[in-house]
Amino acid sequence: LKARLPARQTQRLQHAVLDAGRFVRPPEPSIDVKALRAATWDEATIAFRYEDAKGVVSHRQVDPLSIMFMQNAHMLVAWCHLRQDFRSFRLDRMAELSLTGSSFRPRRVPMLRDFVARLRSDAIERAEDRR
Repeated sequence: LKARLPARQTQRLQHAVLDAGRFVRPPEPSIDVKALRAATWDEATIAFRYEDAKGVVSHRQVDPLSIMFMQNAHMLVAWCHLRQDFRSFRLDRMAELSLTGSSFRPRRVPMLRDFVARLRSDAIERAEDRR
């Protein structure tokens, strides 16, 4: 960023009051993230083995919607066929990623909008409960 700024603004950036830093490295994904990105972009249903925080293993088929950084880890936001609902999966807890051969095109964008709207609604509701 500094290299692209004029010298005067570089000085300001160097002494900025606000800074964003990460002190803990996120866990390394245990799957091929490039393949996951391609499946998300291609709107291809995937299957994988998932181990939750308690160590419980399940096999999932999902429609991948987006990869996001949330809660200090990279997460896959997806429509889960098992739960018939939106779910988030930590990439470092996923294994044995494969394509199922099914497509959910052209539903990815509307599904992602629905998921984001639900997140917003839940956040507003939690904020109102704290008042």
